[in-house]
Amino acid sequence: MDSKKRNQLIITGILACVLILAVANAAKRVREAKRLRIKHKVTVIEGGKVSEKRAFEGFDDRGLFEEKEIVTKGLYEKLEEETKGLALKRDPFFSGSITSSASMTISDVVLSGILWDETASLAMLDGDPVPVGGRVGQYTVVEIHKDRVILTDGEQDYELCLSTY
Repeated sequence: MDSKKRNQLIITGILACVLILAVANAAKRVREAKRLRIKHKVTVIEGGKVSEKRAFEGFDDRGLFEEKEIVTKGLYEKLEEETKGLALKRDPFFSGSITSSASMTISDVVLSGILWDETASLAMLDGDPVPVGGRVGQYTVVEIHKDRVILTDGEQDYELCLSTY
């Protein structure tokens, strides 16, 4: 046997050993993962610290837990600081523009429908169902009738009539 074939045989043997060890290690990890299946996972926020706790199957509630802290220190403050000067121009999920509830006038409120019932009526204001006592911006729904809705801002009452086509 010449040296070239002998070297190839030695290298093949070493690579076969490495492959066997890798397969054995992977099988061990699979067995361990099957033994430690996550029963439930909970994200806990305590005192500004966010952590994730996982309980594993096969153990009681006082048994094997894994806790991992999620680093969020200063993240909210940083995000708030970065977005402080930004003004929302429009909602990306709606074709209309965004208006602040403080700057909303009664003409901005749109009555698109009334779900009338003697006991529990709903007014469709700005696309959302609002019951008596509910709020749209700075306005509160006082009464809902079959064809109109009465709103108040605390000082003045406003009547929105349902359009008939």
